[in-house]
Amino acid sequence: MIEQNGKAKNEQVGSLFFHVFHRFSLWLYTILCNCLPARLLTSYHKLELRWAYICTRVFGAPDGKLRKKLHTSRLAVAGFLENSKLLIVLDKIIRFLIRCPLNVFGTFFLIHGFLGAAIYFVADHAYAKDISWGISGIVIAVCSLPLLCSSKPLYNAAFGSRILGTILRSYLGLEPLKKGQDKKSRAGIGSVYAALVLGVIAGATTYVWHPATVPVVLALAVLAILVLYIPEAGVLLALATFPFWWITGQPALCAAVISGITLFSFANKLLRGKRVLHIGLIDFAVLIVCGVFVTHGIFTRGGPTSLLYGLGYTLLIAMYFPVISLMRSEEWLNRCYRLLAASGAVLSVLSILPFAAILDFLDMVFKQVDFSTMSALFAHYDAYFGKTAFVGGMLLMLLPVMLTEFIRKRSLTGYFWNIVWIAIGILSVFATMHIGVWVGLGVGLILFFFMYSYKTLSASILCAFPAACGIAWYSEINRVLNLQHLEIVQAILDVIVTYCDGADGRRTIAKSVFELSKDHMLGVGLGEHAVEAVFPYYAVPGMETLTDMGNAYLQLLTECGWLAVIAFFAVLLLFCMCVLSYLRHGSDPNTKARMLAGFTGIVGVLVLGNYVNFLGSASIFAMFWLIIALSCASMRTQYQTLARAIGTHAGTKERTDIAFRAK
Repeated sequence: MIEQNGKAKNEQVGSLFFHVFHRFSLWLYTILCNCLPARLLTSYHKLELRWAYICTRVFGAPDGKLRKKLHTSRLAVAGFLENSKLLIVLDKIIRFLIRCPLNVFGTFFLIHGFLGAAIYFVADHAYAKDISWGISGIVIAVCSLPLLCSSKPLYNAAFGSRILGTILRSYLGLEPLKKGQDKKSRAGIGSVYAALVLGVIAGATTYVWHPATVPVVLALAVLAILVLYIPEAGVLLALATFPFWWITGQPALCAAVISGITLFSFANKLLRGKRVLHIGLIDFAVLIVCGVFVTHGIFTRGGPTSLLYGLGYTLLIAMYFPVISLMRSEEWLNRCYRLLAASGAVLSVLSILPFAAILDFLDMVFKQVDFSTMSALFAHYDAYFGKTAFVGGMLLMLLPVMLTEFIRKRSLTGYFWNIVWIAIGILSVFATMHIGVWVGLGVGLILFFFMYSYKTLSASILCAFPAACGIAWYSEINRVLNLQHLEIVQAILDVIVTYCDGADGRRTIAKSVFELSKDHMLGVGLGEHAVEAVFPYYAVPGMETLTDMGNAYLQLLTECGWLAVIAFFAVLLLFCMCVLSYLRHGSDPNTKARMLAGFTGIVGVLVLGNYVNFLGSASIFAMFWLIIALSCASMRTQYQTLARAIGTHAGTKERTDIAFRAK
């Protein structure tokens, strides 16, 4: 579909056999692209024009009374925020700290680390047997010594660092202070005394808290302040850190905190006129989904727990709006997709930390090598990611992005490392031993290659014949190569048989859920407490305590009812139309490849939703909406680039979107 705009050449290429298959695939591809369903699914732009007409009728012209009232209200709130004494004092404190010399921070951490180590080795407290407390204090004290030797301000030192400077310049677009403002400054006696006192206080807290708590809290505070000043940093932070949320043991809390701070920063910038929000048709549908989850969190049978679930889900979904509004240039999108590809590589490596699963998988493939002893040694790693299907769900969304970045590479080294990371990711997907992840990966990759070019269709047809011959001669190959112990095929069959054995139970659950939905059209509320209060009356004997339906769509129907299901699938339909419309009418190959990667990743997770309730994973749910937002942002950015190229400007956007702008 990416190559549809170009006319196929009629001359014969290669042998007659290849030419016949090539022409057949092109003919089939043309039929699929021009059929009635395809024309309907590629008519998103017509819906967008009708949406623009409705918005103009409801909200009036850009200079209408309603928009003027909204603009006046926004200016009043912006004035209150900018004149707030609390924010002014906080801003002065932050500016003082970033200009503070490094030796002041070195003094603080030296005292803190020294007292932390001394308290561990001298005092007798409950954690005296945990040597990490003492080692952490010593490490903090030793690492603070280089800071004592520098009087450079923190701001300039960060830009002088190779790693931090690259992040601040290349990813956040910041620049160091101008010449004349970056002079080395000596620490005043008051700053040194303050660092000594604060260091003593922080060191005293190590009697109760781990010495590493203070540096970690300070690092998190710096990140939070950075996001409050630059909301784009919150989007990049979410994309870069989500593979590590599992380390805290509370991935949902990490996702909610990052989303909440980013949304607060974005709202602050929006009210002050420093950012712009456009509400398109698909954005309005996402807004309805947010409202549905908030409503079901408030009006529920689950009590306060359901309210927390509703707020958490809403925060994760609402991250769509900062992404779609802030990532509106090619530079920001390149940063986001580079981080996504890097996060996919990190997750691919981290997901093989459960060495026992990988070694058991290899043990099934090659019985000649005994991995059982090594599997026992690394068995404790199995609890790192919880359900392996959740790791597989994240990889389903990231592997197409990694594949797109691989296609865009132009260096031999880049090709090599991308192949390594993709191979590790595919190995991790197969090592999950979960049929839903396998089917999702297969469907996603097939869609990616078939939609990327019609040539892949002919290539697959050509490969089908030797593949069939290989399967037919499977037993003969085993005899010739002496691979009697190759049991991977049997292992895959075992997984399929296990899934089929539970088909009756899944049908029973689905029947109970549909019976429940007849009496509770709007659902029972979010969370296991709400499900526990109602589901036992509809469940068959033996399933009364069931709270996880093992299916994302049945879970959504149970908790939120038909309204949420309709709203959710309306967003998916609009997203599908958005992607297919650009693939058919767009011109930029990079944007097409990125949108195709997002679309196939989302389809893979939706297939997984038939086997696993991915709504129970905050990482998958957050990444789901981020991928949708990035795909839509790529399309809008490309359209804006084309509009600027042909001489149109913001007047067009005012007619097609609801825009809140500063005069």
